[in-house]
Amino acid sequence: MAQAFLLSLKFGLSLDDTSVAVGRSKSWTLRLRKRFGRIQSGQEQSKIKQGLRNRARMTLEEEAAILAPFLEQAKEGGVIVVPLLRAKLEYAVERPLAVSTVYAMLQRHGWRKLAPDKQHPQSDPAAQDT
Repeated sequence: MAQAFLLSLKFGLSLDDTSVAVGRSKSWTLRLRKRFGRIQSGQEQSKIKQGLRNRARMTLEEEAAILAPFLEQAKEGGVIVVPLLRAKLEYAVERPLAVSTVYAMLQRHGWRKLAPDKQHPQSDPAAQDT
């Protein structure tokens, strides 16, 4: 962001030249330039100041608060039901999440025990017994 802003300011580069220098398209360079200006003027806060990681929707503390009841329940039974956790997380961030995101969050918070599903919906128990 700073390069997109400062290259044009300090060296007088055009938007085309700046986009080539930073390796982005013209539209991305313009977006970066505008966002940097908004952050510097105080109109917008960067994610770092908000305490968020790249692409994060919640802080680690917020994640831990949502995970706490699931981890407590899992300590008794040993299993976390991921679809229920995913639904709660999607409600909290107000957008759909991939299952891999839920597993990555569990790993971030020290939970890495995986268990198979009870039964596949198309399985045939009689054929399995034979």
